[in-house]
Parts: sequence; C-alpha cells; structure tokens
Amino acid sequence: MALISSTPMLQAARAGGYCIGAFNVHTLEMLQAVVEAAQETQSPLIIQSTVGTVKHLGPEYIAAAAAVAANQTSVPIALHLDHCTEFDLIVQCIRAGYTSVMIDASHSPFDENVAQTRKVVEIARAVGVNVEAELGKVGGVEDEIVVADNEALMADPQECLRFVELTGVPTLAPAIGTAHGIYKGEPKIDFDRIRRIAELVDVPLVLHGGSGIPEEQVRRAVSLGMAKMNVATELRIVFSDAIKEVFAKNPGENDPRKYMIPAKKALKEAAIEKMRLCGCIGKANDLR
Repeated sequence: MALISSTPMLQAARAGGYCIGAFNVHTLEMLQAVVEAAQETQSPLIIQSTVGTVKHLGPEYIAAAAAVAANQTSVPIALHLDHCTEFDLIVQCIRAGYTSVMIDASHSPFDENVAQTRKVVEIARAVGVNVEAELGKVGGVEDEIVVADNEALMADPQECLRFVELTGVPTLAPAIGTAHGIYKGEPKIDFDRIRRIAELVDVPLVLHGGSGIPEEQVRRAVSLGMAKMNVATELRIVFSDAIKEVFAKNPGENDPRKYMIPAKKALKEAAIEKMRLCGCIGKANDLR
C-alpha cells in the first residue's frame, strides 16, 4: 500500500473504540522494526519523526524510506511530522511525501495558535494531508521543545471546541496531564477532562507522552476517546539498551549489523506490546 493520510485511520479508531500507535523513529532500523511489527500483527501504523530527526536525516530520505516500507506491506501506514513550530519545514515535509503534520503553536496565545493552525490546515487539506495541533501545554521534553512542570497547562474543554471550530483541524492533542519523556512518578491524567473534551469535540484525540503510562491508564484514556498514542522515549531506551548489551559483551565490535539487528528485534517486540495495549492489532482491515 502507498502511504495514506492518518485522518481516516484515526477516525476509524475513534469510532471503533481503539487507539493507533504512533512511533517516533530515528534510524532506518527503527523504521523497519515498527513496520515489521505492524505487518506481523496487521495493525494500522503511524510512523513519526521529530523536527530534530528531520533536520538530521532530511525529510526526503525519511519519506522515501517510509514509502518503500508502505509499498512492501499490506497494512495502512501514515508518516507524521511531530511537534513542528516552523511553517516552512511543514511545507517541506508535505512536499517530500509526509501524509500528516503537527503544527505546535501551543506556546502562543490562543488566537495566535488558531491563526497558525488554520494556515497549516488550509495548505494540508488541499493535498489530503492530516493536521494535528495541540491545545494547552504538555510537560516534559520533546526534541527541542521544553515545558517545565510549572508551565504545563491543561486544555480547557470549551476552548478545545472553539479551537476545532475556528481552525477545522482534523486531529487534536489536548494537554490532559501526560508528559514527554519517562515519568518520575505515576502520571496524573485528568480522565474527566478527556471525557468532557471528547463529548464536545468530534475529531480524534491524541495522547502525547505515551512512554511509561500504566496500562490501565492507557486503556481508560482510549475508552474515553483517545485515538492515537505517541511513543518515543520508551522506544529509544529499548533500542539503545539492546545496543549497549552487545558492546558490554563485546566492546570491540565494529560491525553495525551485529548491534543493529538485536536492537531492531527488541524495538519490534516493544512496538507489538504497545500495539496490543492500544487495541489496534488486527484492525488493518478497517481501512481496506
């Protein structure tokens, strides 16, 4: 299959009461691992890259690799640009072949967030690309974006409704108590806030900061309307730990295949577990 927009897959997930795993990848092996996990489990998949990874590898390289992967599988795959604040980079990624982009203007006042989001929605809609936006501020560190704990703000349900009406954005990431990175303690997710937002807003909702959230909390969030869960830090740790294990046993190893193969295997297993938690295993048929 060719890469598709994440809009229909997320709409199907919200209607079906499950969630789609969105995995940040930084190398070809990480991309291959999550694609193989999706193919093996027949799960719809969203491959994500951060702004830092796009600048490191180049959007054309990433989009080309994702397109090859999509064409070699039978499951629906979308390619998403995560947490981007730069309009020009969003345009560059769309031109390269990305099928979903996130404009993150959540650090700006509400009206400015609306204006920036609407601008991206207008250009993306013309070429069938999904747009995600954030309301409130998700705490923690995501690539170059840092939000201190005391600056993290919860999304207001009525503002979420106004925001979607004013922008026409097809996917919304409201701040509901999660954080980027690994949690120091148990996350304080405001489940009632998710419920109220989901009752007011009919677009799919996105759960940011999916690394390390207890399973029962993920399932509850999904049952309330979260249709996409972002996972980044947890995958990096699994991938890196597998590489470290190889070097711990053989410090002189200099063949990248010898440490990338076990890292890829470990990441694939972790991705499958996240897909199982999201409830999206076997849901590829929903979009065929």
